[in-house]
Amino acid sequence: MPHMGRGSRAPLTLSGHIDERPFDVAERSRLEEELYRVQRELASRTHDLARSTARFRDVIERNADAIVVVDGDGVIRFANAKARELFGGDQDDLLGTSFGFPLVSGETTEIEVRSRGSQPDYPVEQRIAEMRVVDSEWEGAAACLATLRDITERRRAEQHERQLMRENEGKANLLAVVSHDLRTPLTAIIGYAELLEMGVPEALPASAQQSVQRIRTAGRHLLYLLNELLSFARLDGGREEVRIEAIDLRDLAADVAAVMQPIADTRALRLWVRVPNEPVMVATDPDKLRQILLNLVGNAVKYTPRGEVELEIAHGEKQHVVARVRDTGVGIAAEHLARIFEPFWQVDPTQRNRDAGTGLGLSVVQRLVAMLAGTVHVTSAANAGSTFTVTLPRRLPQPPAR
Repeated sequence: MPHMGRGSRAPLTLSGHIDERPFDVAERSRLEEELYRVQRELASRTHDLARSTARFRDVIERNADAIVVVDGDGVIRFANAKARELFGGDQDDLLGTSFGFPLVSGETTEIEVRSRGSQPDYPVEQRIAEMRVVDSEWEGAAACLATLRDITERRRAEQHERQLMRENEGKANLLAVVSHDLRTPLTAIIGYAELLEMGVPEALPASAQQSVQRIRTAGRHLLYLLNELLSFARLDGGREEVRIEAIDLRDLAADVAAVMQPIADTRALRLWVRVPNEPVMVATDPDKLRQILLNLVGNAVKYTPRGEVELEIAHGEKQHVVARVRDTGVGIAAEHLARIFEPFWQVDPTQRNRDAGTGLGLSVVQRLVAMLAGTVHVTSAANAGSTFTVTLPRRLPQPPAR
């Protein structure tokens, strides 16, 4: 056998390969396990991504707003169900067509959409949409995502409301003009009737006194109704303003009684006015408060066939004053109490013909009391009379300057 000296190579195996070391086998096993783990994680993440994408598309598809994806050339690449409903047609009708509206990222604009409806034979309808645009991507390319909210019904409702406001303003203006123009000759009639009662230019015979008194009473009642109409017209048109003065409520109650006493006399009713001995000073709008009390006392007189009506002024709690109007009249059934402040509403519509009322008195009262930062409350029952209580602040803050 030949001798092996220094530098001699290891002998070859029968296969002709060098023996693998144990370290190489372990490393290869580790790498195979790592590769398998990475493959499993990649598969899991791919599955999660697919599910997330599916959920995202489902959310977009079911969104209550129309969503459209438009590429850089202005061509529609995606449209959800609401967009197809808004524009009309199906997916194939929209994809690949021109969007046709300017897209400004970050801006919200209103656009008019000509919707064909969901069926071919549906007529074309003009719709209004509020559009919001943001920059986005679609399938790796820059795109715009447009969200469109159909506001057609809202705009129609607003237009209808504006139309009603214009009509109501026109009616209120007509009512105010007619009422104002009627006041001038009516005031003259009342004035001449009072002069005749006073014996100017000469004393009237006793047979004519009663007729003149009736003329004056009817004239004052008609003036009261015209003032009621004017107040309602100004309130309905938003033209009422608060003018604050310091007054003694006892004086205001006396004024109201002077106006209503002749009307109460014609119905053989006793009209009582109860006030404290000391002044009841308030800073409020005297004209509006006078109208409130006139309406309440007038209403009480109108619906009290027999008995009495009482106007009471009192000090309230915590810097408030109170005015109460009680009567022994027909009263109001419980089921009707919720509607008595509605304009033109009456329990019995035929009462308007019998009593010459407008049906506006309590509506005006409620609105004027609110302007004076107060409250009005009623307690009543059928055939048991009514009590209306008005509570007002002793000092009304000055309205802001216009």
